[in-house]
Amino acid sequence: SSGINAEWPLRPGERSRTCDNPAPGEGGNDCEGSAAESKGCNNIPCVVVPDPVNGMWSEWASFTECSAPCGLGITIRARSCSNPAPAFGGQNCEGDSSEEIECDSGPCPVDGNWSDYSAWSECSESCGGGFMERSRNCDSPASENGGNPCEGEA
Repeated sequence: SSGINAEWPLRPGERSRTCDNPAPGEGGNDCEGSAAESKGCNNIPCVVVPDPVNGMWSEWASFTECSAPCGLGITIRARSCSNPAPAFGGQNCEGDSSEEIECDSGPCPVDGNWSDYSAWSECSESCGGGFMERSRNCDSPASENGGNPCEGEA
């Protein structure tokens, strides 16, 4: 006689059986069919929730040119929270995204300026027509650092 298959579940959607109810004996045939079978289930796509990614700073960019063409000014550099950017509920970068420092572009040019005229000198002649002179200097201030000299005669 043929054995009867006993069944019990292994995991959802899968089952197995053994040929022992009764086991074939005394010339009986083995059970027909497969000892195990499975079928599809829960065909809903799985939702993968990625781990949070905390933001990290990029490298600092180069400092900008000094804000002043001469003398003291400000220079700035920046960075971004993009290496990587925060994602999936991760934390933003901590700290400042920009930094500014004082810069010195060197001395500024100074254009020369005339001083006031000096007092008139004594007349060169006591009679018959003479000359009186006065002078000024290019020192109020003097030209410096590539500034323009005073214009005109001293």
